[in-house]
Amino acid sequence: MKVKNYIQLEEALSSDEKIIELVCSINAVNTIKLKEGQKLISNKKNILLSFINGV
Repeated sequence: MKVKNYIQLEEALSSDEKIIELVCSINAVNTIKLKEGQKLISNKKNILLSFINGV
């Protein structure tokens, strides 16, 4: 599943998606937790996943 924002990222994390692809940089409002077997990837260079609250 390709994600473009934090809402889509949350939806992908709560689903049974095995591969979650970041297509652009995302500012995460909270910490994230991958389920067993999930992978967070990007096929582009310089994609950032940053945490606003520093957690």
